[in-house]
Amino acid sequence: MTPPLLTIRGHPQILEKGWKQPLRSWWPLLVIWLYEIARGWRPLDIIASTLAVVVVLVVPYVLGRVIARIVLTGDTLDHHSVLRRREVCERSAIARVVQVSARLGFGSIRQTQTRCLDADGVTLVTIRNEWWRPTDLERLWAALGLSVVDAGDV
Repeated sequence: MTPPLLTIRGHPQILEKGWKQPLRSWWPLLVIWLYEIARGWRPLDIIASTLAVVVVLVVPYVLGRVIARIVLTGDTLDHHSVLRRREVCERSAIARVVQVSARLGFGSIRQTQTRCLDADGVTLVTIRNEWWRPTDLERLWAALGLSVVDAGDV
């Protein structure tokens, strides 16, 4: 196996943005607290519900840091997603890189994916930008020698 030229570890930007906007990411906790207080003040219930919400918000962040990675070697691009899905493609098969954005739900959540395409336009690797630092992705595209084309919103 060829030694890696570049290894990038996941860094979940989507959750990091949430820490800076407390009402947006911590509203489930506020709702549960209000429900528990309206039901009757039981400190153990409030502590348990607080721990449950914290686990739900923190576990994806930790998994993203531990599991997700992109490894670029002389021959291949190897992408491991947060959910342990692995995509490997030959480096020489990547003809272009396209970035696609979409709004989810009522338009408040925006997801951006970068897709590595072959010469026929078939997707070889899909990378969700929210799980990576923008500077790390720029290093990856520079190492591949490709520029990213923005396809806009879908």
